[in-house]
Amino acid sequence: MSTAMQLLIVPLLAIGAPNGASAAHRPADSTAARDSSRMTLVEVQNDQRTPVTVFAQNAFGEVKLGVVSPDDIASLRVPEWLVSFDSDIDFFVQPKHGLEQESGTINVRRGDHVGLIVPAK
Repeated sequence: MSTAMQLLIVPLLAIGAPNGASAAHRPADSTAARDSSRMTLVEVQNDQRTPVTVFAQNAFGEVKLGVVSPDDIASLRVPEWLVSFDSDIDFFVQPKHGLEQESGTINVRRGDHVGLIVPAK
């Protein structure tokens, strides 16, 4: 990972599943795999005019989460193994044309939903 512009991805929020969430509030055919409140997600708002590839990294490794189209918003799932051992995660994006941008370390727990903004240049 190259060191480029740091802190240009702005964390919007980090929230866990609601305390009142229970099986009684889910449809009968729902499973944990389909229940997004149990998934660790990052919602990325790409305000640039070029697609960005989103990665997450901690002390145990790095993983590509997906690509977000220009001027679009996408929810990307963070793999469970990434939040199982170390909850300090650095999100970073690589624009198709441009320098890598990173969020800096964010404490993320399993089930959190994190929002990031990739600002326009």
